[in-house]
Amino acid sequence: MTYLTIMTLNQSPYILYSDGKGNIFEDTSLYVTGRSGWDAVQVPGNEWMELPNGGQLYELPGRRGIGIDVKTGEMRLCEKGWAVAAFVPPAHTGFYLSAYETLEDAPVLPLFCYTAAGWHKEKFYVTAVRIEKDIRQECKGYNDNAIAKGKDVKSMFYKALALQQQKKLKQCVALMKRIVKINDGVYSQKAEKYC
Repeated sequence: MTYLTIMTLNQSPYILYSDGKGNIFEDTSLYVTGRSGWDAVQVPGNEWMELPNGGQLYELPGRRGIGIDVKTGEMRLCEKGWAVAAFVPPAHTGFYLSAYETLEDAPVLPLFCYTAAGWHKEKFYVTAVRIEKDIRQECKGYNDNAIAKGKDVKSMFYKALALQQQKKLKQCVALMKRIVKINDGVYSQKAEKYC
């Protein structure tokens, strides 16, 4: 297993923005900043890591990202689109929030941790560190299709139990066979037990 570690970047990543249609871009005229308390600050080069597997980027509608102008070194807003932040997956802790200015008509955001994120050398970076090395926290170990199937199978399993209680054993067995097929035999012992 590969652990992502904090690395020292020789320059700050570029700020990200969204066009409001699900597309995210970098603005190479601005370096990304992070928010500490209520202040937008330059993030030290040693507090960045690549966006971990399972991390996601979010558009922050009604908000303009705050960046540092590449040429002047002054802070200014990114007017090209909406601010962007990252969700870092379990086992990680963010250092800085996404720095932005909220417009008057901006919608209320859900209570998430909007970690500062940027773009550097063809990769997304976040201000975070991995604090838990246990493999249970590895998002790459999750199978989204199996999880979705699991929801369906659970529902089917409860229907089969109801059929069994109603003494509709043929229907119960047929449903349990479908469950076994979906899960490559995982529920075969349960199917025999319940029907």
